[in-house]
Amino acid sequence: MGGINALPLSNSETMRLFQVEGYANQKDQLVQGRWVTPGYFSAMSIPLVAGRLFSNGDTTHTGELAIVNRSFANKYFANRNPIGGRVNVDDHHVQWSTIIGVVGDVRHTSLEESPAPQIYQPVSETDGGYVVVRTSRAPKAVAAEIRSALHAIDPNLAASDIRTMGQLESAASARRRFQTSLLTIFAAIALSLALVGLYGLITYSIGRRTRELGIRMALGAKRSDMMLLVLKKAALLLALGLISGLITSWFAARAIQAFLFGVGGHDPIKILSVCVLLVVCGLLAALIPARRAASIDPMQALRTE
Repeated sequence: MGGINALPLSNSETMRLFQVEGYANQKDQLVQGRWVTPGYFSAMSIPLVAGRLFSNGDTTHTGELAIVNRSFANKYFANRNPIGGRVNVDDHHVQWSTIIGVVGDVRHTSLEESPAPQIYQPVSETDGGYVVVRTSRAPKAVAAEIRSALHAIDPNLAASDIRTMGQLESAASARRRFQTSLLTIFAAIALSLALVGLYGLITYSIGRRTRELGIRMALGAKRSDMMLLVLKKAALLLALGLISGLITSWFAARAIQAFLFGVGGHDPIKILSVCVLLVVCGLLAALIPARRAASIDPMQALRTE
């Protein structure tokens, strides 16, 4: 269990003026500031990268010690060891804090934004904040016990807005999930129209070549040859469509970049997966016309004008 003044993805933020010893500081530069209890990092499973975490004895040295995240260390302590370095987050720029540890990055404001530099300092008591509880039990049961414990300590204390990190993550990604759902629906409609179009085109082509196919079969062509002939035409159409689609998607990647998270605009695995899906679906759509071509009666086809 641990506590913090501003929980990730909770729409709360604390920005602080700061300076870094040995760095070319800018005027009025800001950093995300956090007040945490010693158990916060373990409760949130934030990994320790270097140095050590806060201990219970560090709460008496509030303002003298600090832990920074990886992004802060990479930016302000490039090519030097951040452990033992000093930062100043005092409003009056008087007290300097010694960095004792570096922890992993946490996306605080949004799941889509890159983690910002952060500074953590120890705290023993605060006027308000968030309590983090890590448990393997049912969240509702734990929430009820927390409310009971707070009421037993002080009837005037109240725990509000008790949510799991999964719920916070779900709320933070709700907009993108909605956009993804719409894109999935539109993509499914587009794929269906493409398959219907391919089926209709091949069926029309077979109708136009009925006499030709009948002659081929009369001259000894096998049913398998007819199916292969139709599937080859479908494969050619698919190849032309894929090439034109890949060219278009290459130039359209910048337009859809804002809808992507965790992948690049030209992710080869995703593009290859889509191509394979289109090829499989296209060949399946061409299978019915191909079987129809293989079942043409040569005598009837020769009578067709």
